[in-house]
Amino acid sequence: PLLPLTLYNKYKGLCEPLLLKHTNKNFEGVIFRPATVCGYSPRMRFDLSVNILTNFAYNKKFINVYGGNQLRPNLHILDYCDAVIRIINAPKNKIENKIFNVGQQNMSILNIAKLVKKIISYKIKQNIKIYKSKSNDKRSYHINSDKIYKELNFKPKRNIEDAVIEISK
Repeated sequence: PLLPLTLYNKYKGLCEPLLLKHTNKNFEGVIFRPATVCGYSPRMRFDLSVNILTNFAYNKKFINVYGGNQLRPNLHILDYCDAVIRIINAPKNKIENKIFNVGQQNMSILNIAKLVKKIISYKIKQNIKIYKSKSNDKRSYHINSDKIYKELNFKPKRNIEDAVIEISK
């Protein structure tokens, strides 16, 4: 079930049944909800948790963590692409009017920061510091992707570690 924490999430969720209402014999509908995407791309987004923490660790030699207990589901960008291809090529009866979560690692922001610190500290042979601050941001997301694993046999092949290494090349 959807439990939206923001207006963005609320209205995104309200759109799903409206979209599925318009499917017919000429238009197959499927909805997939990707986790927070991470990893290198030609047009990097540095407003996403893994990417921004890696950027700070590598370039500033420190990481600011606001709160830290908030959970974020993650998905490597290449796995996102693989999921889209899997959905496009899936038989109609396997995807029509279905909703799939697509993600892999549900981790707290603090644990992501610790993982980034470990990888970048080793890579640059310098200790990365993590600074924690309080935060009023209570947004915490956890997704279950079992359905896409079971119904479309899709499992991500990459992880946060892979994303951090690619971004820091």
